Amino acid sequence: MSVPHADMGDAFEQHQLLQEPATTHASSSQAPPHSSATEKPSRQFLTAQKLKLTGAKLWACDRCYRLKNKCDSARPKCNVCSKGSHECTYLRRKAKQDSPASARSLPAKPLAYKDMLQTRLYEVEEAARGMSSPDDTQQLDLEEQLRSLDVGSGDLQQSPATPDFLQDSGFFVPQPNQYSALPPDQTLFAQPTILYLLQVFFADINPLWYPNPIHQSTFFSRFHEQLPVLVYAMCAAASSRSNHPATRAYVAERGIPLYEAGEPYARLARDMIDQYNGQTSFDVVLAMATLGLALSAMGNVDASVRSMTMATQSALLLRLDVDPDIEEVHGNLSWLERESRRRLWWTLCMYDRQPKPGFEAIPTRLIDDQCLSSVDQYCLNGVCTSSSTNPPAPEQLWNSVGEPLGLPIFESFSPTTDIDFGTLSGRLARVFYSIQDLHQSLHGSADQTAIQMAIQLSSPKTSLPPNPPTSSAALESEALIAIELEAIMGSLPEWALSVDNCFDFSPDLTSRSPPPWQLLTQHIVYHALTVCLYLPTVLGSVDNLLTHLAEDDHVARSYHRCRYHATVVASYFRKIMAVNPMCRFIDWFTLYLAFRCALVFVVALKTESDRDELVHARKDLEIHLEVTRSVGRHMWFGSWISKMMETIIMEA
Repeated sequence: MSVPHADMGDAFEQHQLLQEPATTHASSSQAPPHSSATEKPSRQFLTAQKLKLTGAKLWACDRCYRLKNKCDSARPKCNVCSKGSHECTYLRRKAKQDSPASARSLPAKPLAYKDMLQTRLYEVEEAARGMSSPDDTQQLDLEEQLRSLDVGSGDLQQSPATPDFLQDSGFFVPQPNQYSALPPDQTLFAQPTILYLLQVFFADINPLWYPNPIHQSTFFSRFHEQLPVLVYAMCAAASSRSNHPATRAYVAERGIPLYEAGEPYARLARDMIDQYNGQTSFDVVLAMATLGLALSAMGNVDASVRSMTMATQSALLLRLDVDPDIEEVHGNLSWLERESRRRLWWTLCMYDRQPKPGFEAIPTRLIDDQCLSSVDQYCLNGVCTSSSTNPPAPEQLWNSVGEPLGLPIFESFSPTTDIDFGTLSGRLARVFYSIQDLHQSLHGSADQTAIQMAIQLSSPKTSLPPNPPTSSAALESEALIAIELEAIMGSLPEWALSVDNCFDFSPDLTSRSPPPWQLLTQHIVYHALTVCLYLPTVLGSVDNLLTHLAEDDHVARSYHRCRYHATVVASYFRKIMAVNPMCRFIDWFTLYLAFRCALVFVVALKTESDRDELVHARKDLEIHLEVTRSVGRHMWFGSWISKMMETIIMEA
């Protein structure tokens, strides 16, 4: 199992060498054979000659080598480690110089098992933080740009020209598989391609982004009035899910990952957003947020953070933190216009409260607590200070509106039998933040005082620790969070309490039979959050876990809870792969939480001695890898996290 990964590492080092700038030291006599007199030697050939002549060799630092980052090999710290304030070492190079060939990929001093797992978990959280938290330079640059924004008047003074496809009077809705045999001269920006991608957006992106502020039926009924920048942002988000020959040809010709298929639309949308430098509007803010989510899925993290930050600050300028029912601030708006604003503000609030480990001491939140949208005394950070903007309406009401000025059918939503997935996901997010607060970030060890207290309580002969109130409070908080999780899922309608007997799912949030995919993913989130609650306790004692299992103390009980809930998540992943092998409706946050379940199986493979248990743990770990790899085809974070899991398996 280690051989292919070692080869992958060697290939990465070769890639590092071949990326060096070309040099003029190579003479014409060194040109490769079969080249004509007019051909120039390739940059790779010139670089290889340079290295051959000078003996120079580049080595990625240990951290960049493991995470496949572009490393400049600077000493004492490379550019990547300096930017993130990470420890920068080159122990792998020393190991290659001093060790036999069979051990070249091993570090000179491997981390302790506990330290390795906690470090890898921190790196995953750091990647998630990078998807939501700008650095100081970006923040200052954005603030400088946003000082020029003027939202006092209505129309845009500097609007990009409308592209030809929006000026065309014809309009049609493409049918499924309509483009399976299109001629090769179809272009990315032809009207049929654009319309096809917009349909893909509502079919594949809309179920993942709930509550989505773009209303499908009225969007198409007013298609020629839509801002081009919003249309291109939607196309950028949808391209990685598209089977259109034009987008697939773009990927194949450039040899890029499928999740980068939307790059030409994203580039054009970014250029167009830059032209709105005098004023902004709700539609521009909506385009910024849509583009930010698209860029995040493409792996362009810096640009995503920039776009989402601009969207949040522009939304504050537009006073979206004030409920749109306040006519003194927003004027007289239709029901759909008010609801679109609530949904966009909810999205920005959720984004602003995404995990940012490593930035606890830096004020990266742009939205104050009193501005958060709340539901029945619920706020995203667990503390409610005001009602602010009302929460979004359930999807049933949103979809019941048929025209721009229409009203919803209020009887279409029943609180006792229907699910409001926006509220459900928000409440589960609140539990996530409570777990973070309990453990002072998920990547570290659990509260050691709480563990010691539990051990002492299970051993009557041993005296209590010096500070029992702190330990008792930590254990009580852990128990209360577990109860809250149970209460949230227990409040679901009877038909939604379990998905164990469901073998088909619908992308429609309002569906009951089959149930929506979102119900399955929320069940996964529930079990993964339970693992998040107890996993730090397990990782804090993983090096002597066998002793704790024999004593059946708090650590042992935490391990067994983690193992059970992680196994349930694995069973749901098998269900997904059976009916949806492309994993189209798995979002990055679900993968981010489920990663902890994969760590449970890594620990089990290191701890368990029973052969059947080892077989089950190995199969459960394999299904996690299978799902992350499948998601990784159309989402950068899935690809990245699958490589991280492979690295952990190798190091374990």
